[in-house]
Amino acid sequence: MQPYVYNNFESAVLVLFNTIAFRPKESVLKALWFAEKMHTGQKRKYTNEDYIIHPVFVANLVAKYLISIEEYEEDMICAALLHDVVEDCGVSLDDIRSLFGDNVTNLVHWLTSPSKWFYGSRAIKKHIDSHFFMIAPVEAVIIKLCDIIDNTKSIEFFDSAFATRYYAEKKSFINNIGAFSGIVPVIAPSQANHIILLELADKLKDTVFGIIDKD
Repeated sequence: MQPYVYNNFESAVLVLFNTIAFRPKESVLKALWFAEKMHTGQKRKYTNEDYIIHPVFVANLVAKYLISIEEYEEDMICAALLHDVVEDCGVSLDDIRSLFGDNVTNLVHWLTSPSKWFYGSRAIKKHIDSHFFMIAPVEAVIIKLCDIIDNTKSIEFFDSAFATRYYAEKKSFINNIGAFSGIVPVIAPSQANHIILLELADKLKDTVFGIIDKD
């Protein structure tokens, strides 16, 4: 197992900016500032790093995979940066819409676990989230898979006992996503780029299974 590499906000942002060739769109800078402000004081479990590092690294993964699909890049990077602010920071979807528009808001909606507002066991909550995501748009699927990839880094290194349960949950979750070809995109794409996104989603599924399939 590779040693865990600790990061700070500045180093994480440099990684993201390097991926996007140090040419962040205004909306990406705005989403970065907003997410950093909303997550202020929150820490990552296990590492005690500033929580904002996680959405920045998820955004970086999204940017890396979308490097050749420019029509998707801006909104999806913004949604990746903002993917936890409704669930963890008390931000409303109306707040997101007023600042970032409908496309980003719709993606953040799909990336917000509905079980957050339900009482019940962990198994019941995971069941709710899994079924909610079965009809998620392909852009949200890609961001969610990048989210899982980033989360596995600290879980596997610091809590191998929980990692076994986490991997089983994620395998079930990914298997329930459904046929990507039937998912309507949030962002109106060209047909060629939509096909590329569907192929990317399948590739990311294989990547995640390669990480979490320990059988």
